[in-house]
Amino acid sequence: EVMAEIYGMKVARDLIRIEGDTSDYHITGYVAKPEHSRSNRHYISLFINGRYIKNFLLNKAVQEGYHTLMMIGRYPIVYLNIEMDPVLVDVNVHPTKLEVRLS
Repeated sequence: EVMAEIYGMKVARDLIRIEGDTSDYHITGYVAKPEHSRSNRHYISLFINGRYIKNFLLNKAVQEGYHTLMMIGRYPIVYLNIEMDPVLVDVNVHPTKLEVRLS
C-alpha cells in the first residue's frame, strides 16, 4: 500500500522484491522493471540502517545495474534498505547527515 501511494498502483504492482546477504550486510528492497524508468534520479531511494542517505557510489552502482536496459537519460525506480554494522558507516560527512561514507 505504501509503495502504491509513492509510485502509483501500476508501478507498485510490477515492483520486484529483492533480498541479499553477505557477512557484512543485509539488503532488502524493491526494484521496478525498466519500462517504469523516470527522467531523473529522485526515484532511487537508499537507506542504511533505516536512515535515508545519499551516496554517489551506491547510486552509481544502481544505475550501472540498469545501464544496458534503459535509454540514456532514464533512471530506475529503486528502494533499497541496507542493514550493516554502524561502525562501517560514517554519517558525519555532511551537516545534514544525508551523505555517508562507507568503510
